[in-house]
Amino acid sequence: MGKKKKKEKFHIPNGIMLILIFFFIVLMYDMLFGISFSTTNYQTSNNLSLELPKYMGVSKEEDRKIQFKTFRSMAALSKDMKKIRKKDQRISCSDKVYYYNEKRNYSIAYQISRGILFNYLTIEYQEGKISCKAFVEPEADSISKCKFRRTYLVDLVKKSDSGETIYVTLSEYQKETQTVEVPNIWLDTLEMSKNYVFTFEQVGEKKTSSDSIIHIFENYVLSNIEPTTQTGIGQIQEPICK
Repeated sequence: MGKKKKKEKFHIPNGIMLILIFFFIVLMYDMLFGISFSTTNYQTSNNLSLELPKYMGVSKEEDRKIQFKTFRSMAALSKDMKKIRKKDQRISCSDKVYYYNEKRNYSIAYQISRGILFNYLTIEYQEGKISCKAFVEPEADSISKCKFRRTYLVDLVKKSDSGETIYVTLSEYQKETQTVEVPNIWLDTLEMSKNYVFTFEQVGEKKTSSDSIIHIFENYVLSNIEPTTQTGIGQIQEPICK
């Protein structure tokens, strides 16, 4: 009987192996930290030229709202959007934050969300500088009762699983510490171990007799957050709407 031939082992050439390792490292770096690229321009149906991250395709388009999908990581999208909006004017409304590009004369708000195969960037846009009043329903605005301000120390900021909200742990001077859930539009505003003045509004008839942190966030609308250098008894702690 003849000798059985030994099965030849499959070997990946060293050159291909190095290329695969390189792309794996690039992919892992992008997933963890995001790789920023130069931006591109997207022409809307009403001839606005939006500056956006590269390597995206349109998934859904509605009136003044476009959803893009991409294989790029959420970290990469976030890094590119931060770079894009550096030269834009930030406008904080009660529902979200907008960015006004004076040179191209448009305003945008955006949201980054995670998908199974792709990640998504949703852009809301309009020509000219945004006006927050345009997004307030007349009925709600007419029955708005009052505003009040409270100062809190930010102990912790953590993203939620949905990506649409964040968990913020707040401490009130010589009082309680509580964790609340707020829209992710405030993510870039808040830094840990810093004090901020939170402005709340009463809309409609909803209110509470308790001035605990959780009850305030549950019953009033958070309309603005501003950093403050005031500490101790000098901090703003206005009475709640009752």
